[in-house]
Amino acid sequence: MRKTGHIEEFIRLMGQFHKLQGKAALKDLDQAITPLQFGALWYIVKHPRSSVGLLANYLGLSSSAIAQLTDRLVGSKFIIRENDARDRRTVLLSATKRGSQTCMKLYKARIQKMKKILAFMPEADLTELIRIFSTLLKKLQAERLRMG
Repeated sequence: MRKTGHIEEFIRLMGQFHKLQGKAALKDLDQAITPLQFGALWYIVKHPRSSVGLLANYLGLSSSAIAQLTDRLVGSKFIIRENDARDRRTVLLSATKRGSQTCMKLYKARIQKMKKILAFMPEADLTELIRIFSTLLKKLQAERLRMG
């Protein structure tokens, strides 16, 4: 069993990393979009005509939270909603041209920002960091599937 202090420190550091990394790229572009909105937009760009339910599951959000999030993205003209012709109860989400362009611009900015941040790190350390994060991600995904 790991020491609780190590686990708490890991959680604290990951939270700070995620918060700072997400905001840094968006701040530089002067975009009125939050890291969570970017994550949603990224998913929608990569999975056109996805249902609201799939997006909620991907982001781990409740129905009311996903409704508010998609309302803001629709209001910003980043995405559109449409009813599924086969099942009118299902709402499908697609990125607009503006949404796709903004998403790609922000993605490229995040890549450039991370290149600068990770430039100090030796290649072997970066390879090890990727291995560790991949292992953690697989474990988290398996746990999420197990929990339903």
